Amino acid sequence: MSRLQNQELKDAVKGSMDTNQGVQLPFTAPLMWWKNGEIALKSTPEVKDARRFGGWGVSEEELANEGLELPETFKPFEMNGNKGTYNAYLARFVYVAPICRRFVWFQKPDGKWTSKLNVLSYMAEMKDKVLVQWGPVVITAKGYSGKNIDNAFAKFSTASAALRDGDPVNYFYHPMGTFAPNPVFENATGKGGDSSPITPCQVFIPETGYTPEQMDTYFVGEEVAAVMADLLGQSKEWLADWKNAKKEEVAEELPPLPTEEDEQFPY
Repeated sequence: MSRLQNQELKDAVKGSMDTNQGVQLPFTAPLMWWKNGEIALKSTPEVKDARRFGGWGVSEEELANEGLELPETFKPFEMNGNKGTYNAYLARFVYVAPICRRFVWFQKPDGKWTSKLNVLSYMAEMKDKVLVQWGPVVITAKGYSGKNIDNAFAKFSTASAALRDGDPVNYFYHPMGTFAPNPVFENATGKGGDSSPITPCQVFIPETGYTPEQMDTYFVGEEVAAVMADLLGQSKEWLADWKNAKKEEVAEELPPLPTEEDEQFPY
């Protein structure tokens, strides 16, 4: 039996993750960027956080500007970026329910091409084994990291399909990040042959698969589903912006991601 009784909420998100789409969102949703693990820390077992394993990051400045506090799993660190040091909060994994996605290829000022992915999502935090709503975030990544995030969303959809009873995958929190006991790296090779190690985003899937009880835990509930459907309705211009813009224009409008690997890849 479907957990979600409101058919309008099901229809509201139909196809929202299929569209390839810098208008600002009309509501607060901090950027949450993918952070690769640091290869220099691979053999440093005392470091157990996202600096070594990879995961998610949100800049301290953005949180301060919006007056937000992240879930307790996010820890503060000083990071080194292309423009010097900055403060950010990192976490190895998050629980996010995807609302919609946009994707674009664009040409950088040096003539090289790269892709960028945004996924507007609704985040929750685990408290006493219950997922409690936090609010909207925008997952963002470039190049192969974006592809790995898309793959992780797809894996959850496939692994949970038989247990969702027809409910859209959007209305379930996805456990996304890094979960392996040791750091995982793969080489991302650009068209020019240059390669760099990156950390692939993972989705947690138990060895024996999800259980109905786990899916009940991941289900966002009718109230959050209604909020997500409303946020999707407010995001139409944001989605269409990348879909309609010329690639060169998008390259000029996009802000740089505050990640250490921001300009490494030659694609």
